[in-house]
Amino acid sequence: MTMQTILVVDDLSENLELLSRILQREGYKVLSAVNGEDALAQLTTSNHIDLIISDILMPIMDGYEFCRQVQQNDRFCSIPFIFYTATYTDEKDKEFGLKLGANRFLIKPQKTQDLLNIIKEELAKPFKVEKNNITPDAKSPLIESEQQYLRQYSSRLVHKLEDKLLELEQKNTELEEEMAKQLQLKQHIELLNADLERRVASRTKDLLSANQKLLEMDQIKSMFIASMSHELRTPLNSIIGFTGIMLQGMSGEITDEQAKQLGIVKKSASHLLTLINDVIDVSKIESGVVSITNHNFDLIELIKDVIQILSKACLDKQLTIRSNLPESFSCFSDKRRIKQILINLLDNAIKFSNEGEIIISLTQRESFFTVTFSDTGIGISDDNANKLFLPFSKLNPTQANNPRGKGTGLGLYLSQRLANKLGGQITMTSEPNKGSNFSLTLPIGGASK
Repeated sequence: MTMQTILVVDDLSENLELLSRILQREGYKVLSAVNGEDALAQLTTSNHIDLIISDILMPIMDGYEFCRQVQQNDRFCSIPFIFYTATYTDEKDKEFGLKLGANRFLIKPQKTQDLLNIIKEELAKPFKVEKNNITPDAKSPLIESEQQYLRQYSSRLVHKLEDKLLELEQKNTELEEEMAKQLQLKQHIELLNADLERRVASRTKDLLSANQKLLEMDQIKSMFIASMSHELRTPLNSIIGFTGIMLQGMSGEITDEQAKQLGIVKKSASHLLTLINDVIDVSKIESGVVSITNHNFDLIELIKDVIQILSKACLDKQLTIRSNLPESFSCFSDKRRIKQILINLLDNAIKFSNEGEIIISLTQRESFFTVTFSDTGIGISDDNANKLFLPFSKLNPTQANNPRGKGTGLGLYLSQRLANKLGGQITMTSEPNKGSNFSLTLPIGGASK
């Protein structure tokens, strides 16, 4: 069966697209035009068109004139013609359209199935052309003279213009009323602003005093959090220790299911302990009581130790760690704090990488050294990059099918604060879906006093 072709004429692209999708889904071939003149060109160049659906209100040539010219052409007059309009809704508009020779006059919107049923009915009617003459079954225009057409066409156009004028007058009235309301609102806002300025002036001194109290309370809060965290850390360590003993079978045999459940308990307790430790460190830094102890040590040995600690996490994700390091590198700084930062940076690189490798490199420039972790992970967008070093701010690696998606949201914030305390900083460059580079830069000889 040959695919039937329907010409859709409408000056609004969204209407064309919607109707075209509906018809194409039903198996019709669809041609489109944006006005009557464009549609006539489509009719002239197309081999065969089975049905025309046309809007009326269009630029250059409207639907009425398009329909009239179709009916006056022996090649096209037998094609079923449907008006589909949201503007010409009067009964006289419909009567005029049908007199021009249209088969149907439909008001937008129609239910999809109702519209499809009408189209099928019109396509099923017997319109045949023999030797350029229309058979008796075919339709014929009911407007017999040019004068009659122009008279009725002008009448419908004037009617629409009158409707539009009334609509514009109504809109103008509504606009004037709205402007009056806006003027009243503006005057009211000016009065409120004047009152607000007086209130702000009278409260400025109180706010300054309250702000000082808030700073004092924030320090007290940090001290309280640190104290409570210490109290929580002791029982958590016991939970982790005794759970480990049970998992090793030292307290008796356990079933596989019990081992699974105990593993979950130990993992959750370890995660909570990490959070508590981070909170303690943050509280100490914000309270200004964090201690820095510098001494000489080999940075390369420290980096190898960090790699060993996280080797299992790399193995679980089948990631390769490749290092570009000298045999040794002596520096004078706080070994424990640098280790804490390096573990966090490598752990993040593992979290946000699902395949590939992590490259660790060490460079020196003047009196500073830089350790860089380069991964092939999911990367970080510019929006997220601005949040990385904020407290309790974290990305969600589970979006990249990463099972290690949990974190405290304090790691990078704490690491940056520690790096600043050591006289350096952490910097980051990244490209989404290609990877990230995190670099720790510190003075070789320790922070200046």
